[in-house]
Amino acid sequence: MKICNLQNCSGYSLIELVFVIVILAIVAVGLLPLFNIAITSAQEVSEIHQGQLLAQEGMSQIANQVQRGSGFVGVVDETLQIDLGGPLVFEKIVEVQGGLFNSNNSSLSCSGSPYNDERYKCVFITIKIASQETILAKRWTMLVR
Repeated sequence: MKICNLQNCSGYSLIELVFVIVILAIVAVGLLPLFNIAITSAQEVSEIHQGQLLAQEGMSQIANQVQRGSGFVGVVDETLQIDLGGPLVFEKIVEVQGGLFNSNNSSLSCSGSPYNDERYKCVFITIKIASQETILAKRWTMLVR
């Protein structure tokens, strides 16, 4: 559309406008994969965060149980399916190992063997997506009774 007066014409022609729109469309199409990557990354971060919260919650429940005086009763190996109502179902794996106390350097360590000393236990909690092998979070602690 040109605006003309007696001395000159100014403005943009229709061809110039179409050319600018085509260039903008090409740039927008080129940026679409970046948006897809950003959305996928945000979903992965959300899954990892949910997994970490579930692992921390499980560890807190076990620690509270031991502190309340019920001891290690109920602290056993188990695998649970956790459905938070979203598209994913999480799997919480609890592994319990015996703990060892080294009197030479006063250190506690996990033995890798089952319950060899009822005073010390190592509890490992692993959270992953139920249909995948990817570990979202892993927490462990040594419990002393």
